[in-house]
Amino acid sequence: MNFFKRPKNEELRKTPKDFTKKIELKDDHKYKPVIAIKDPDEFPRIILETATDYYKEIVEFLVAIGEPIVRTKNFQEYEINTFSLYSAASMGIDTDDIIHILENISKNYLQEELKKYIIDNTKTYGIARIILKNNRYFIKCKTKEILKKISEIQEVKYSHKKILDLERKKPKNMEIEENFQNNNINNEKKEEIPSEGDGYIEIYSDDYFRVRKACENQGYPLLEEFDFKEDKGLELKIVPKFKSPIRSYQEKALNIMCNNGIARSGIIVLPCGAGKTLVGILAICTIKRNTIIICNNNVSVQQWYREINDWVNITGEKGKKVVCRFTSNKSQRDTLEFINKEAGILITSYTMISSTKKRNPEVQKALDLLSNIEWGLMIIDEVQLLPAETFSSIIREKFKSHCKLGLTATLVREDSKIVNLQYLIGPKHYEANWLDLQKEGFLARVKCIEIWSEMYPSFYEKYLGCSNMEKKKVLYVSNPTKYLITLMLLEKHKGDKIIIFSDNLFTIERYNELFIKRLLNYNNFRFKLITGKTGNKEREESLKDFKNENGINILLMTKVGDISIDIPNANVIIQVSSHFGSRMQEAQRFGRILRPKKML
Repeated sequence: MNFFKRPKNEELRKTPKDFTKKIELKDDHKYKPVIAIKDPDEFPRIILETATDYYKEIVEFLVAIGEPIVRTKNFQEYEINTFSLYSAASMGIDTDDIIHILENISKNYLQEELKKYIIDNTKTYGIARIILKNNRYFIKCKTKEILKKISEIQEVKYSHKKILDLERKKPKNMEIEENFQNNNINNEKKEEIPSEGDGYIEIYSDDYFRVRKACENQGYPLLEEFDFKEDKGLELKIVPKFKSPIRSYQEKALNIMCNNGIARSGIIVLPCGAGKTLVGILAICTIKRNTIIICNNNVSVQQWYREINDWVNITGEKGKKVVCRFTSNKSQRDTLEFINKEAGILITSYTMISSTKKRNPEVQKALDLLSNIEWGLMIIDEVQLLPAETFSSIIREKFKSHCKLGLTATLVREDSKIVNLQYLIGPKHYEANWLDLQKEGFLARVKCIEIWSEMYPSFYEKYLGCSNMEKKKVLYVSNPTKYLITLMLLEKHKGDKIIIFSDNLFTIERYNELFIKRLLNYNNFRFKLITGKTGNKEREESLKDFKNENGINILLMTKVGDISIDIPNANVIIQVSSHFGSRMQEAQRFGRILRPKKML
């Protein structure tokens, strides 16, 4: 049974239902802010009235146990599922507390089906952990009975058998040689650990994710924790500069991840512009161990590199560089001086370390070195991209770490692979409500306006007569009325920093050509086109110029601008076309203008 699978009939979740006969209201229901309901065909749902004196405390609790589905000014809706209950358990919220708090804040008496669902999906959470030590993985359980049950899971049994077989076949002189190699890598004698003992067993490292997935499917999710205070690995000499005060929600997110010297693998969700990068940097400053940061692209690598150097003081022995970039751009690839000698920070991209193409000897040698490091912390930026098969191999096969931190503004995918993050990374630690951050002034207040663009009759006739769907798509995206409305909007927002998005490459290039003819040297409109064809150097120069108050004021972009682009001064978006139905894309584009600005 897959404990993380959604209901088979997705349409049932969209159909309005009458619960008046299924729930019983309390006498004092007028004074309670929540309705908690469970239908046999759906996950439990929580509906919150925001007009309550205890709004902040209740929202914190609901975010901990559920996934936000709808957030409006007056009402919010949350879904309780196995993913969210696992997150709650990882934060130490036990079954009785969840049921007790829900009973206290609900307008209705909790249904027995709801209570049973919560009990069934939390009773085995937090009782087993997976630990990395000496580049070996161990499953550790609270009791021998639980370990026995987990050991009987087929994938666990098979993986542990591999270890036992290797031990029987391995000559003693090979153990001496391995210890010698390990001593050279970490400059210290490795503790000898048997493959099984009191409350733990070892699993074969290549089976790590297969074992985690199998345990979760059987209802025994493995928490990944790192006791960094007791760890004897190389320590990173890093101190934060604190250029500005750390925000309360950033501190809360960090405290959930790192508490009492224990770092827990998991995911932190913050809106675009809310300071995800800073949370990652603070995590590095807290754990102070070898760190690898995996980004979406080379531009993002550069942004992380700048932010780390802006926010922390970090030094290596004899002035050696310990914050290094490892990218496909040779001019931005640093010499990995710290490898095997001292702790450092490596910043790279998904494609750089996941590509299966033949590498040049220098890059391949560096990759081999990096894959042998026992990383203290792995930070995965834009973690929603990780479940893609190409990218997930990064942490499935190539790199081992004690603790993993996933960062994102949009924990959504339009396929079913988002649940894979549960075993690839861990539970969701924290998710901030962008509406609350707006109220507190941390994010800008944004208006969304939809403008319908009619087609000219002659153009519409051609559109209807086109049988090729790809050409038809280009026609409706390239609707001349849209172009004229775009010109009108540019005139209206003269003086603003504007991004024009189009998923269709032909259309955005055509807009650029028309702008060159019509807008060049007109009304101080300065614009630049950025697509997948644009080189990294040109892209960075354009973004830098856009940030300049007297520089470019219009960026024409394809979907390359959806993710990992830091342009805090943008305050207007014109979306000519999008990937229809992608919640992630809409939220990411929306986030380009969420940074607070004086002009707003």
